[in-house]
Amino acid sequence: MSENLVIDGLKIAIPLLANNHKTILEKIKSGYKRIKTKHGSIEGSVYLTTFADFKPNYPLDSVNEHVCQMLMQFQMDEDSDCTYKYNKTNFSIIRQFNYAENFYFENEIIENSFENEILENNEELDFMVPLVNGLSIYCFPDGDDMKSQLVDGYNLTQFMQQELMKKYDIKNMKSFVYVEFTNEKDFSKIKHEIYKKQNELEPMKNLSHKKNELKLKMDALAPVILGEVL
Repeated sequence: MSENLVIDGLKIAIPLLANNHKTILEKIKSGYKRIKTKHGSIEGSVYLTTFADFKPNYPLDSVNEHVCQMLMQFQMDEDSDCTYKYNKTNFSIIRQFNYAENFYFENEIIENSFENEILENNEELDFMVPLVNGLSIYCFPDGDDMKSQLVDGYNLTQFMQQELMKKYDIKNMKSFVYVEFTNEKDFSKIKHEIYKKQNELEPMKNLSHKKNELKLKMDALAPVILGEVL
């Protein structure tokens, strides 16, 4: 490992290093709500993601700071770093980093190592800055106006992509919209309606292999079709 990749004396908070996978799953589950559609009521959770793979590896603190800066103008509460308002829609936004192999540690190792050393030494510790080779940003809309939420979500993902490309050398970047259902019946009903709509416009493909989840590429067409179905 090259010495110039080590930044001494920088303290990284545990929540930043921790893997947010469990938090994201809990947010998806807590987002289930009854949605009244033209085809009957369904129960599901709607959210969007933008992910970026970087060509080189970047220091975690740099990427995290840039994400915070680009979202700061939409922040609703100074005491909360995950609640934002973009246009008419409130979003909870959770970011998750992909760590480069030479700096990657399992979540438990980071937390346990930190806690044990604090207990043993009873002092503040210095940490090296991990490198990341990508990140995923999860956006959870709040409210009842599904059409407006989807349009705002699409525009928000486009904004984030543009801001990331201004600063980083991107290898791959995509956005998706998900609808996770509580049962396969609702999933089949909505999938069928989407397939009917896509024949009138352009083909859309469900990219998820789960039996209760729709995963659609978030382009300009997706919010139009989903907004007509949901």
